[in-house]
Parts: sequence; C-alpha cells; structure tokens
Amino acid sequence: MIETNVLEELFCQRQETKALSEILCYKGCERWLYGYMLEQVEEEHLRRYKFAVEIVKDKVVLDVASGCGYGSYLLAVEGKAKKVFGLDISEDAVRYSNYRYSHENISRVVGDATEYKFIEKYDVITSFETVEHIADYEKYLGNIEQVLLKKGLLIISTPIVNITTTKPYNPHHVIEWNYIDFHKLMSKYFNVKEVYFQNIVLFSDFKKQSFFDKILKKLKIKKFKYRNKIPFEKYEKQYDLADIKSGFQMLVCEKKIIL
Repeated sequence: MIETNVLEELFCQRQETKALSEILCYKGCERWLYGYMLEQVEEEHLRRYKFAVEIVKDKVVLDVASGCGYGSYLLAVEGKAKKVFGLDISEDAVRYSNYRYSHENISRVVGDATEYKFIEKYDVITSFETVEHIADYEKYLGNIEQVLLKKGLLIISTPIVNITTTKPYNPHHVIEWNYIDFHKLMSKYFNVKEVYFQNIVLFSDFKKQSFFDKILKKLKIKKFKYRNKIPFEKYEKQYDLADIKSGFQMLVCEKKIIL
C-alpha cells in the first residue's frame, strides 16, 4: 500500500510539474489542474462548478470531461450530491483524480462521451468546456440527452465568439460558436432555460486610438481604461450580440418533453 501511494504521488507530481511548465512556456495549459493554473482561468472553472454546487444536493450527477477531478469533488463535498459519476477520455486524468480527489460518493471511468454506454440516468449533467473539443458534437449531445432524467438539468459551457468558426485560435478546439448558433444547436436537443456569460469582451471595449495615442501607450506614458469584465452574469439582453468579441457562455437546459 505504501509503495502504491508513493508511485501515485510521484505520478501526480509529474502531472503538476507538466502543468506548471506549460504555463511558463505557453502562458496556459488546456487541461484544468486545480492549483496549477493562471488565476483568471482557475476562477472561471471554479465559478461554473460553484453554480452547479447549488443545485446538486441529493442528486445523481454526471460530470462529463471530469478532468483532474476537483470539480466532481466539489459537487460531492460542497454540493452534497448523492452520487457523482465522472467520465473523461484521458486515462492520466482519471488516475490523477482518483488519487488526489477520491470520495466515497464519486466513481470515475475512462471513456469517450460520444460512445459511452451509460447504465443509469442522471438528475444533473455538467459539461464544462467540453463540447468544443468534440468533432461529432451532435452525437455527443444526443448521447447525454438520452441519459438526462425528465426533470433533470444539463449545465453546459463553451467559449463564445462573434462568428462561429471551425478554425478557432485554440488548436485544441474543433469549433467555437457565437451565441445564436450555439443556442440553436442546444435547442435541437434540449429546452434552454437560462443563459450565463463569463468575462465577456466587447469590440466596443477597444476604442479607436490615434497613432500618437498608441505610441504613448507603448511607452507606458499614457494608460487607457477599458470596461471591467464581469466574471459571471446572467444574460438578460444587456449586450448587443454583434458586439461580443470573446468570453464564455453557459446554458442551463432542461429535457425536452415530447407530448
């Protein structure tokens, strides 16, 4: 047992060192590792799970792309979920999470969310920063729709862009949607109940500057103030959608009831 714990600890430390090196070399890493991310990125991930924590008490939860496992741990411990099932395509991620964030109410497996054959249905499904990584995202949405209970909720987040693109800046993403296209996609499978935004950047945030102003800014002689981004807010048509440049969108969805 002691030998096993040492091996698992060494494995976890290697994953953490890798995350730190990616941050130093590339100013960020794609897979969230709690405690080893840039502050804003970590806060964005935590805020999504904190939202879910409020609604999972005594619920059976599916956490898709559960990653390092800290989010599932929050759902079980702070959210007091009855049971949390974590699914991730990475064997390393599941191994890490099972050692760092084990809990009696959490089980985790390695699997592809587009193909995985679930054996039960769920009160709540969380899918944070996942769908943009999946080439066959329609198959993925259809698969998780099948295992959402009639009165269940899906909480799903993804980046938001001005124009939907299949060639996003992030090389790990196969697609990024604007608000209208993502809302339309989700509405094919679910009823969209609420929408939340995170750290929205607007084109109008970047006011036109003269060539002289740009020189002063470059020389750090003059500072320009931009609108402070809001970490988390409910979307209630406070933005002109055409003005949105980037950020994140999170949709709370219900099962479609076919009469």
